[in-house]
Amino acid sequence: PFTLSKEMKSDLKGLKGKKYNEAYNEKLTKLWRNKAVVDTYEPGSTFKPFTAAMALEENLVSLNDTFSCNGGLQVEDYYIRCWKDGGHGQLTFAQGFEHSCNPVFMNLGARVGSEKVIKYYKKFGFMSSTGFDLPGEAKGTFHSMDRFNEVELATSSFGQGFSVTPIQMITATLPFLEAAPNTNSFVSAFVAVPLEASPKLWQRAAPTNIPITVIAASEEPCPAKIN
Repeated sequence: PFTLSKEMKSDLKGLKGKKYNEAYNEKLTKLWRNKAVVDTYEPGSTFKPFTAAMALEENLVSLNDTFSCNGGLQVEDYYIRCWKDGGHGQLTFAQGFEHSCNPVFMNLGARVGSEKVIKYYKKFGFMSSTGFDLPGEAKGTFHSMDRFNEVELATSSFGQGFSVTPIQMITATLPFLEAAPNTNSFVSAFVAVPLEASPKLWQRAAPTNIPITVIAASEEPCPAKIN
């Protein structure tokens, strides 16, 4: 919506000049706020595939490498627990990935090391905006190198202790998915709206005029073919 509701307008009664404009703009900004773009959250286990990708890329783990999970892992002065009470016991890397085992990913993070974790974190795009078609995009937060110790490295390996935006996570995950077989192209994220002449075909919305409410309210599924 681009106009204030009657209730919102009633809150502005009695305000004049600069105070009115500031209050009006503040309410209008809240209407345009898109949580997927401007809000951050702790990704948790959804970050684990990135830790796995780092270790695989550096040839630091194979699918059949074995790990032990007794319910947690001692890191410096902290005992960091797995999500499963009692642990998963002996398991391979592939099984650890399947069961989302925290100690397995803490071990992977330790193998990769803090310097390379930050390097890959940047390469995945988590420290920059995605350039998505909506205004006010946030960038998330991460540890600085001088404060990225063993504990932070361990918890970061399974997605805790830092923040990302939903659109950053979506965009970073997309390269894992091929857009089409036997091609070098990948899926990319952008706002799409149905064509007026043919609602079953979609096109990219112009960044300067994005009908957000139309997109959110549309019941038409976005098909694979996008003009």
